[in-house]
Amino acid sequence: MFSRMFEIGQRILYPHHGVVTLQSIEEREFSGCRSTYYVLRMESESLTLLVPTDAAEQVGLRPLISRKEVKKVLQSLSQKDGVQQENTSNWSRRFKEHVDKIRSGDVYQLAEVVKGLTLRERERGLSLGEKRTLQKARQILVEELAFASDTPREEMEKVVDRVLGL
Repeated sequence: MFSRMFEIGQRILYPHHGVVTLQSIEEREFSGCRSTYYVLRMESESLTLLVPTDAAEQVGLRPLISRKEVKKVLQSLSQKDGVQQENTSNWSRRFKEHVDKIRSGDVYQLAEVVKGLTLRERERGLSLGEKRTLQKARQILVEELAFASDTPREEMEKVVDRVLGL
């Protein structure tokens, strides 16, 4: 069983989808198996997700970062020397690395993807797939930073742009 329980009404991060709100915890039966599920409402879309409570850690559900952590993430975005150079020119390998970092649920790995792809876009341009990856990673990052710091999303987008030098 998952050791860290969330509270109803709590905003949490679902790495692949962004900020979600825990609406309820329900027991449901699927294919003859009864399980307990987190019922999650996506903040950015009108979508409800069900995640088995015992799989929450595996899919990367976690509490939002703190206000203090927001400052650290923004600082990491502003550091030009912190970008890991991509070791490969193979697009599919880079894509997989980026997706893995996004799915990890680690806000610093997410920030690394945003920063790395933003710099790559400036220097060499991005493929359509990389543009989509950047857009998704950026949306998730901005959304978490905005909710965690109680800042309007539009304002946080400007802050991230400024920190990235855009």
